[in-house]
Amino acid sequence: MIHERAARARLLKFFARGGPIASCGVLFALGLGVDAQATPVITSFDPAGSTGTEVTGINAGGVIAGYYNDSTSVPHGFVRASDGTITSFDPKGSSATHVAGINTKGEIVGTYTDPATGQWGYVRAVNGKFHKFQENSNANPTCINDGATTAGWFGGTDTYIHGFVRSAGGAFTSFDIPGEGTTFGTYPNAINKTGTVTGAWLDPNQVAHGFVRGANGAITTFDPPNALTTNSTGIDEAGAITGYFSDSSGEHGFVRAVDGSFTIFDPPSSFGTVAAEINAKGAVVGSYVVDNESNSAGFVRAPGGKITSFSAPGSGYTYATAINRNGEITGYDYGDDDVYHGFVRTP
Repeated sequence: MIHERAARARLLKFFARGGPIASCGVLFALGLGVDAQATPVITSFDPAGSTGTEVTGINAGGVIAGYYNDSTSVPHGFVRASDGTITSFDPKGSSATHVAGINTKGEIVGTYTDPATGQWGYVRAVNGKFHKFQENSNANPTCINDGATTAGWFGGTDTYIHGFVRSAGGAFTSFDIPGEGTTFGTYPNAINKTGTVTGAWLDPNQVAHGFVRGANGAITTFDPPNALTTNSTGIDEAGAITGYFSDSSGEHGFVRAVDGSFTIFDPPSSFGTVAAEINAKGAVVGSYVVDNESNSAGFVRAPGGKITSFSAPGSGYTYATAINRNGEITGYDYGDDDVYHGFVRTP
C-alpha cells in the first residue's frame, strides 16, 4: 500500500481512492539560493527506447536516476548526467530493474529480478559496478545516504513486513515499530546522512502512521493532528521530516520539525496534496490535484512557506519526486501521447 517501488504509486496512493496545471512561475529565493528574478526552465527527457520514464532521485551535482520501460514493457535503470547524457543499466541476469534513489556520490540503490533466483536489492557504484544484497533475498531498498547506508523493507516468514538498515559493508539490521505482533508492516522511505530513517507503518487495521528511527535505533511514531492516515516520505540532514496525511477534508502536506511540531500546508485550491521530498535547506517538493478531473501539478514550498506550482510543458499530470540542495527539481509527467516522460526543473 505505502511501499510501492514506483514513485508514481506513492504520489497517487490517496488520489486513486477518488480523493479528491499550472504554468511555470518564478521560484523566489527564500533560502533556496535561487535568483528571485530567474524564470525556471523545465527540460523533458527519456532514455533511448523508453515507452515510459519514471524518475526517483537527483543529487547535489544534478545527476538524476530512475527507470524506464522498453517496447516490451521490461524496466531498466538509467542515470542522467548533469550534461544530459543518459546511461541505461541492468545488473547481470536482470529481467526487471527498478531504481529507488541516488546519493551525492552518484551511488544508486534499487532492486532487480533474476528469473533463476528471484528479487534482489543492489547498490550501483559510480563506476557502474553492482553490489548485490547477499544478506537478504527479499530486500526492497528504498533509499541511500551519502555513506552508502541503505534502508528499506522485506517480507518475513511470519507474514509481516519488516524494515531494515544496511551498512555500506553489508551489515543488515532489521527493525519493527515497537509492539511487533500488533504491527502489520514497517516501510522506511528515506534516510539522512546520520542514518536516521523515516517512513510509514501499518497498524493491525492497515492504517498508516509515520515513524522516525534514530541512528541509535530509537523509534518514535507520529501523526499530524486529526490525521486518519500518515505517510512520511522525506527527511533532511537536520532531521526535519516531510510527508502527507489524510483527514476528513482530504490530503495535505506536512513538515515535522526536529522538536516534533507540525506545519500543515497545501498549494492554493488543492484537491489533494502529496509531499515527496525535503532538501537540505528545508524546501519541499511534491504534487497536488488541481481540479475535479484529477489533473495534477508539481509544487515547491520554500522554507518560509511560499508555494510555487508548475507543470511540465504539454502535461496535465506532473509529479515532482525529488529536489537537491541547489533547488533543481526532477520528476515525471504524463503527456498527450499517454506516455510518462522525465523532466528536470532548473532554477
